[in-house]
Formats: sequence, structure tokens, C-alpha cells
Amino acid sequence: RDQRNLDAMRLVMRTGQPGTAPEEGVLSLLDINDYWPKTEITAHRMRTILTGLIRSYRDIKTLESQNAKLREMQRRLFEQQRLKVLGELVSGITHDFNNVLTPITAYASILLDDPSIEEDERQEFLEIIMRAGKDAAALIKRLRSYYTTGGNQVRHWVEVRELVSDTIALARARKDERELRDGFDIDLRSEVDTDVRVSCHGAELRQALLNLVINAIDAMKASGEIILSVDLGDDEIVFTVADNGMGMESDVLEQCRDAFYSTKGGEGTGL
Repeated sequence: RDQRNLDAMRLVMRTGQPGTAPEEGVLSLLDINDYWPKTEITAHRMRTILTGLIRSYRDIKTLESQNAKLREMQRRLFEQQRLKVLGELVSGITHDFNNVLTPITAYASILLDDPSIEEDERQEFLEIIMRAGKDAAALIKRLRSYYTTGGNQVRHWVEVRELVSDTIALARARKDERELRDGFDIDLRSEVDTDVRVSCHGAELRQALLNLVINAIDAMKASGEIILSVDLGDDEIVFTVADNGMGMESDVLEQCRDAFYSTKGGEGTGL
């Protein structure tokens, strides 16, 4: 039974030498299902025993078949779940890409439409475009890290004030677009009173802040302000994006940390 991998097969031992092969010793030594001395078993008893063993075999094979189907269902469910997560991941990366592309297309359009822009302002716009392009490259690298193996990402020393300033510069195109479309003013500014530097993945941290700022811009229903601030603790730095937009209801607040949860419908994929 072991050699041929026939675990479901039922075995019964019938012996005319119970003294040579005592029941307790045989049952502990051999993988059998029943033991009968020849003198105690009749043809009728043998048919009864075999009928019971055949039914046991049938039930075991049925259970094995059901387990195989269950494992296949689990495999398919896992595959569907994996594809769903991958779809959400790609959707999230696409969302981030759109946020990065907005300042690139906006400032590039300004430079193309107005060749008379002062050199200092032109240089500022080009730096913003370059920074957004590097962030896009970092997004690609992050996406690759989800399906490849390799070393950890390299951290860099980043000035907090510059990080916040870059975030505001990248979000300004989205702010101008919203103001032009809906006819109200948004005061987007920073309140950072520190020159501290942090070791971090700058592009990812900037992308997280940019997402929060853009969400705040989208949530504004009238003129108001969005403020980026930084608080220093003993062993941590807290970034805050505060606005006087529409806010979140309690049920939305409970789900706001769920990956890709969004109330924007087709206009967003969540964080």
C-alpha cells in the first residue's frame, strides 16, 4: 500500500495461525484495518466485512475527490485574488503617475506657450519638470520591486523644508487647474520652521505628501487654504496636511487606511 501509494485501499488479515501472528502485534506492526482468526470467520461474516471495507474505500475516495476539488477552488480563488490585488496595484500606480504627469504637462505647456518667460522663472519650471520626471522613474522602480527580488532601496539624506517645498511646487499645477475650473482661490502654503534633514526614500515620501495635497485640493468646495507643516518629536518627524475642505464622515474615516479605498468613483483609486 505504501509502495504503490494506495492509501485508500482497505486491508483485512485472515490467519489460521493466531499464535504465530497475535492480533495486538500484527495491528501495531502492519498498517491494516481488520484482523480475524480463520476459525472465527464464516463466508457470511467475510461478505459483511468486505462490504463494510468497500464502503469505507468508496467514502475515502469520495473525500479525496472533494478535497482535490477544494484545493483547485482554493488555487483558483488565490489566483483571482492575486490578479485583483495586481489590478489594484496597477490602478494605484497609474493614479500616482497621473499626479506626477500633471506638473510636467502643465509647466511644459507654459514654457511652450510663452517663450518670453524670464530666465529665472523658466529655470524654476524646468527644475520642477525634472523633479517630477525623476519621481516618475522612481515609481517605475517601485513597481518593479513588487514582482522582482533584489536589494533594499537606497535611502538618501533629504532636507525637510526642500521636500515640502517640492511637494507644493508639484501640486501647484493641480491647484491652478481647480481654481480656473471652479472660480475660487486656494491658498496652498507651508509652515516649516526647521532645517532638519532625514534619511528616507525621498521620492516615495514626496509622492505620499503629493497625494494628500491633491486629495485636499479635490475636496475643496469653496475658497480656503491647505497648509503643510512639520512637527519634530524626540525620535520622529510628523508631516501634517491640513485643509478646510469637506472632511470625512465617520464611516469613511474608518476605511481611509484601506489600500486603494476611494470615494471619488472613477476619478480616483485611493492611496
